[in-house]
Amino acid sequence: MRPFFTLLFILFSSSAMAQTWAYQITEMRGMEDWQGHTHLFYRHHTASSGPDYNYSRDDFYHFDLHAGVDTLFLEDYYRDNPLYTEGVTINDFDFWDQDPAKYIFCGYGTSYDNTGFIERYDIGPVYSELGEVTMVEIAPQNDSLIFANLQGKTIVSHDGGHTWENFNSEFLFIAISPFADSVLYGIDWHKRLVRSEDMGVTFQVVDTTIPWGVSSNETTLLFDPDSQHVYGATEFFIPIHHYYYLMRSDDGGFHWDSLMSFPESFLIINDTRTSGLLYMAMNMDTVVYFSNDYGDHFSPLLTFSEPVTGLYKKPGTDTLYIATTHALHEYAGGQLKTVLQVPVLIDAPSDVMEDFRLYPAFPNPFNSQTHFRFQLDRPARVWIRIYTINGQLVRTLLDGKTLTSGFHRVSWDGRNRAGNPAASGIYLCQFHTPRFQRTIRVVLMR
Repeated sequence: MRPFFTLLFILFSSSAMAQTWAYQITEMRGMEDWQGHTHLFYRHHTASSGPDYNYSRDDFYHFDLHAGVDTLFLEDYYRDNPLYTEGVTINDFDFWDQDPAKYIFCGYGTSYDNTGFIERYDIGPVYSELGEVTMVEIAPQNDSLIFANLQGKTIVSHDGGHTWENFNSEFLFIAISPFADSVLYGIDWHKRLVRSEDMGVTFQVVDTTIPWGVSSNETTLLFDPDSQHVYGATEFFIPIHHYYYLMRSDDGGFHWDSLMSFPESFLIINDTRTSGLLYMAMNMDTVVYFSNDYGDHFSPLLTFSEPVTGLYKKPGTDTLYIATTHALHEYAGGQLKTVLQVPVLIDAPSDVMEDFRLYPAFPNPFNSQTHFRFQLDRPARVWIRIYTINGQLVRTLLDGKTLTSGFHRVSWDGRNRAGNPAASGIYLCQFHTPRFQRTIRVVLMR
């Protein structure tokens, strides 16, 4: 059977390499580093398929405008064929110290189950649990405080993401105020917007006029630099129909009014240093609108020949960055220029099949010891960590050790970090390299 497996692997890889892929930018966000230089992070989508496989990539790239350098930032991919299904989805990221090299990111890995993860730039995986981690946010004043959302719950770290605990179970975290780390916003299970002034210990409902979207993917809050105006973009769904609302509070988030509603989703950003200034674009539309009166009125600013997919405003300046499906643009001083062009079509990369192969744990279930076997086609740093199904770290078997290409076997003796026997139950074993992530289940039976 092993030669047949190898033959199938080669056939899949050769079939994929023959393809040409469509290429488009689907998302963009930005940041200013400590020197005031702008960095854009954009997601580009490529996809290819054949009779017996599907493969797509949604990687994030980092474009440093000052240096003029465009590099791969975070890998996002999905593949399936008759032998297996796997992938990694990146949902969110945030930065420390206004430094694009110091970041934390989250998402989920796809194999037999979706397994959510959080990783730091320096030590790799720091959290894993069944489900999806949909957002991560570093507190603006105390950067050891970090919030993250899984499907249906919020977790919090007080030590920079090294350890995590469950947060208030009565609402899902949405945003933290840039003016005070103690002020949080969330959505309760009745789809009402709530506000807390004591880090979630107590909270009050501040809007019931519409049902707010119960996830960070469905609701976004923007904070005006005057500290009084807060903007909310939210989506809610009833059978057959989606509704999208732009909301605003004029008193620091205590009372809210609807500014407008749309039948389609929309992008909206504000200038974090210039009060009242907003920019907006409708989903798959070519026009960028702006408002300088806190969203009371919007006027057309720019029109492109292809859909707008991302917006970023350089704070306190007249510079706006716009992503369209095949380019990044800069609008400053009334002049528009393209700063990065991406091709409409590209040749599929030669490494569409991953350079890491993981085999089933054996024995599984196990009593005293189980073995994890994997193969590397090239040298790579490897992390292997054992978690409970609730996301608590049990044991680190490999912590970023560089391994040679070839076949490897790592064993777990069923003990925790303290050397004590772990309890009977289901455990998640997360395998991670800079280019690969997969999580498998093992069952320990005492």
